Amino acid sequence: MIEQDPYYIKHGEKRLEQVVPEIGDVEKAVFDIKPIKVSVVQMVENSYLFLGETFFHKNGEQAKLVNEKGILSYKGIEASMHEIAAKMMNGNRRVNAFDYLFVSRGGVLVSIAEVRDKFRQTI
Repeated sequence: MIEQDPYYIKHGEKRLEQVVPEIGDVEKAVFDIKPIKVSVVQMVENSYLFLGETFFHKNGEQAKLVNEKGILSYKGIEASMHEIAAKMMNGNRRVNAFDYLFVSRGGVLVSIAEVRDKFRQTI
């Protein structure tokens, strides 16, 4: 409905003139900003991950990084880190390995997601 009474129009316009826009994260679309995409190749080349390094699953299972493309060896199977992370959980479907796998840094297990985030900060 559109106001027709001049009295209410005048007061409505006054209120509209006093509106101060609030520009926040939603309006700036910060939630749509994607992190920089990095590959395992880049992380190996820059010594953030190492060939032959042991990757630890949350459940204690272990695999070795066999090439710079993110192929792991686990119980005689060589496959992508995402497939191996699923196999470590007795699953058939791929999972996001960055949610499940860790490496040892200074005797402390650190998620490969954290390693990736640290690498992103250097780019």
